[in-house]
Amino acid sequence: MNFIAQELSRPGIRVTFADVDLDIVETLVTFDVDRVTSNVRKYVDDVRSTLMRAVIGGDKPNFTALRDTIGERMVSNLETEINTALMAFNRTVTTSKAQSLGFDLFIYLGPEDDITRPFCEDLLQEDPAIYTIEEIQDMDNGQGLPVLQYGGGYNCRHQWRPISTEQAAEQGYGD
Repeated sequence: MNFIAQELSRPGIRVTFADVDLDIVETLVTFDVDRVTSNVRKYVDDVRSTLMRAVIGGDKPNFTALRDTIGERMVSNLETEINTALMAFNRTVTTSKAQSLGFDLFIYLGPEDDITRPFCEDLLQEDPAIYTIEEIQDMDNGQGLPVLQYGGGYNCRHQWRPISTEQAAEQGYGD
């Protein structure tokens, strides 16, 4: 929350958080915890299914292979879920607070490297990479996740940062 307050603070604008902001944060945390918990249940179901097939087939379960395959996948997927949830949380609180302060323009920022998705590359190629909230809400990242909260999708490292109309014009927006 302190990071977001610093990001949104401008000369003459004091950013404070109200109870409504805290309610939004609590709702987001609960939603993402529920989503991660649901995915953990899926992994447990995978283990259960694998073990049951082995028992029904009269085989001794191979726990080493199970740990190597399902365990590795589970840890990797959990890492993805947690990274994605943290970034979505940051984007959601930032854009929500920015909108409440009257910002309607957002610049897309982040790395452009070998693992950047084509969706993100396309957004970053715009000069400047500034979009209205309506444009962002109409975007489709191809992953079924809202772009405003999830950017390019799972493990996306990019951010929507609010930008004033004046700052946007300085960067060539609207020309």
